[in-house]
Amino acid sequence: MTVRLNRLKVWVSLNILFLLFWQVPGSAQIQNAPAAPNDSIITARVLEYSILNSTLEGIEPEQILYSLRVLVISSQSKTGQVIKVYSKEVLSPVLFGKIIEANVSFSGYEKGGKYWIRNISSISLTNQTGSCYGDLDKMDKTPALTLEDYPGLFEENAVVVIGQDATAMEREAARTISGDLERVTGNRPMIKKDVRISEKDKMSSNLILLGSSDGNLILKQIYQITDVTKLTEKYPEKNKAVLQILRNPWNFDRTLLIVVGSDEWGIKAGTELLKHAHDIDKNNVTVEWKDSQALFTRTIPPDKYVFLETEKRIEIKPPPSRLMIERYLLTYYFDEISENLRIWAVRGLSVKDKLTIDDGLLVLIGNTMVIEKVMGSGRGVMPLVHSLPFSSRKEDLDFLKIVYLESNGAVYLRCKGKRVILQPKEQCEMSFREDQAIHTITIKNHGLLDKEKIIVE
Repeated sequence: MTVRLNRLKVWVSLNILFLLFWQVPGSAQIQNAPAAPNDSIITARVLEYSILNSTLEGIEPEQILYSLRVLVISSQSKTGQVIKVYSKEVLSPVLFGKIIEANVSFSGYEKGGKYWIRNISSISLTNQTGSCYGDLDKMDKTPALTLEDYPGLFEENAVVVIGQDATAMEREAARTISGDLERVTGNRPMIKKDVRISEKDKMSSNLILLGSSDGNLILKQIYQITDVTKLTEKYPEKNKAVLQILRNPWNFDRTLLIVVGSDEWGIKAGTELLKHAHDIDKNNVTVEWKDSQALFTRTIPPDKYVFLETEKRIEIKPPPSRLMIERYLLTYYFDEISENLRIWAVRGLSVKDKLTIDDGLLVLIGNTMVIEKVMGSGRGVMPLVHSLPFSSRKEDLDFLKIVYLESNGAVYLRCKGKRVILQPKEQCEMSFREDQAIHTITIKNHGLLDKEKIIVE
């Protein structure tokens, strides 16, 4: 009997609470009241809704408060900031995810004061394309972006944003990005300083933010309202930058690309490597300026390397009567069970000064060429890869370009111009006709291996 009575009490309490939520007047019935001296009218997106005990916030006397965490879209002084507001009046949970207009006032000391909200009305903001600004439901249903979406999503309405005090190198980087996009898409993005970016620009544009974390006002706002990777004093270190792509938080139908560096040399590296971004199925990568060139930052430990094995089989019709493939200077044998890689020189030649295994080694490529129905085959060790992106100048390997490595040993590459992502232990095969011969190329990624298992004889 007692259990049944308690359940009845809980049921009654929940229904009373539910009725209270829905006693908030509809948006059509609410009018914004005149602003008090310490009062301002804001437009904001509701990010969080909560009901709490006032003592948890240090507010006396004890009472039930309603709280919203909102992203301020427009106001006299808080635009772009996320603030927490309170109300003693009942606020409906249906406000969550909505765009609202309201009166907000501040009370208390500067550090311990609170924002109080009243006269809330839900509104609908639309951009020039007619899409709903800040539609959280749309964001949840929209696939996440990766760098391969660049430059495709920046064909129109693109704006490159630099800091008001951008350096000469940063301004040149902005011109480079704008020019590259024009060559690819046919449209040249505008370049604007951060102080000239309006609320309309944020809502209607695909933004490319360029600069340092403390030198671009729009980037500072992005740090406040999103969970993008933030630069610190230790990350990403000198001469490095981070490339990131995400939905524009002011309009999920638009895109945001960030090229942010620890210094201008990092920004220069990021700018140059944007041309390879469409090959990378990730939403952020780290780049660096090293040895007078732009490189993707190493992602694997110095005692590890990736062994990539390629084979090109050529079928010539009719087959030549006299043809033999000579072996390369260095040849190899790889044991897939022990993962030992043996390398030696042919014809009694010395390996000395021809092969050095050091901490800088990223990828070692074994290459085999076979001509069908002809005596012999060629197998050899191709150039060692110490930096990415990498393209071989050797004719035997001109079909392969290595763009990026993931920390698990996955390889992002291009084979005959086609993008391929090979996870560890995966392989791919493709065929094409060239010079009246059929070429079949097989590429296998043996994954992340120990350098100590490379045996040079």
